[in-house]
Amino acid sequence: MNNKFAAALIFLLFIGLNSWACGNEYGYTLDGEKMHTRFFYLSPSMLSFNIDLLKERVEILSNELEEDPENFKTWSDLAINLMKLGNVDSAYSILQPLQVKHPEEYTVTANLGTCYELLGEVDSAYKYIKIGYELNKDSHYKSEWLHIKILEAKLKRKSNSRWIIENPILSQVYLKSRLGDDGKARYLRELNRQMMVQLRTRAPFTPAPNEVMTNLLLSFAEFNRTNGVYENALLAYAYAMKFETNGYRRSHISRKIKQLNTQRDEAGIKNLSDQFGRIMKLGELEPNLLVLGLKDFAIEMDSIKQIHESEVDSLEALYESRALEHGKLKDELKSKDEKFERVQETLFLFMVGCGVLLTVIVILIIVKRK
Repeated sequence: MNNKFAAALIFLLFIGLNSWACGNEYGYTLDGEKMHTRFFYLSPSMLSFNIDLLKERVEILSNELEEDPENFKTWSDLAINLMKLGNVDSAYSILQPLQVKHPEEYTVTANLGTCYELLGEVDSAYKYIKIGYELNKDSHYKSEWLHIKILEAKLKRKSNSRWIIENPILSQVYLKSRLGDDGKARYLRELNRQMMVQLRTRAPFTPAPNEVMTNLLLSFAEFNRTNGVYENALLAYAYAMKFETNGYRRSHISRKIKQLNTQRDEAGIKNLSDQFGRIMKLGELEPNLLVLGLKDFAIEMDSIKQIHESEVDSLEALYESRALEHGKLKDELKSKDEKFERVQETLFLFMVGCGVLLTVIVILIIVKRK
């Protein structure tokens, strides 16, 4: 097979797998239509940090700093890992002077903002997260605007302890305003992804019960109920139950789930995936039981994600291997072309030389005869 064709074919297969892996995720809107989406879940690894791995990482970074103590990036990495281990004061002692030396470095500034938030110093957290956002608006899949909204809500809670309980951090009007007028489906996927990123990033730092997580999950559920798909609305409500312990508020979420399922039935939605079929049955028995099905669902979804990533990694490796072979072949052909060109040049010079010599001989013969 021609190497160029093989490399192109593998590349197309790689793209095709990516498209297929995303394309098989179709949910149902409450109008009964199918919509391409990504399903939201929080696997066990997303809900808590792996302490043993973090300790190993801290040791590795500490060893690197012994060899290169001036590397500010390594210091910043050490600080964020210390934060994940709960050593927030130690992380602050690293990040505060580091940010003074490197005020234009996004990662250091954003890490300092997160550190302040974990210390409960919301004003400073808000200041540095906003600075970080201005330095790099693309960070975390362009989702840091949501982090700013969370800190704004926490600032309001300082004067009203029930503000987050009684008000949405993300109003539905605000979320809809971010969809834009054109390409709604694309903007919807992007907005959903941004909310998922922030929920997953925050989850291990804020174990249940947590009013901020409950608030965000309810907004996520309502948003998908009216703009997205039934599946994500159901999952977000279920996770909101997980992060809420107040009996009255849990009853409120339970009523929301029942209303959602009534809308599902009215829309004639029946052909749900096996994963949702199982979790939905629990919800219909009793909405509180939904929480029991989340772990198995998340593990299954995470497994599918890992298989997909493994397949993509394998295809990437294969593509790189073929690209390397193609490069070698190209170099060989180039080398042969250069040799051929040198032979042609030599042959041309030889023929020119022969022509000149023949011309001289002819001239000499003519002169001699005269």
